[in-house]
Amino acid sequence: MNNEEIKSCKNCKHFYQHYGICGNTTFWTVNCGHCAARTIKPKEARSFPFINGCEKWESDSAKKQERMKSIEATIRDMEKHLKEIKQILKLEK
Repeated sequence: MNNEEIKSCKNCKHFYQHYGICGNTTFWTVNCGHCAARTIKPKEARSFPFINGCEKWESDSAKKQERMKSIEATIRDMEKHLKEIKQILKLEK
């Protein structure tokens, strides 16, 4: 069974993973997150994120594609700004 067939919270477009940080640069996933589609009741929270998802489950593939496009656009913008900074530094010499 591939990841797309398993309808868990962790591959749902409404699930937002929470992360921990170690030091200043290392992030890791924690067994915690939140759902943007529904309110998780306190009794349910003990088993959240749900292994089998819920009635609000939707594939996260579109969300991943949008995030990748956004990251790529950000990198292009950063490259542009770095080139501008490099040019300014050359002129200042």
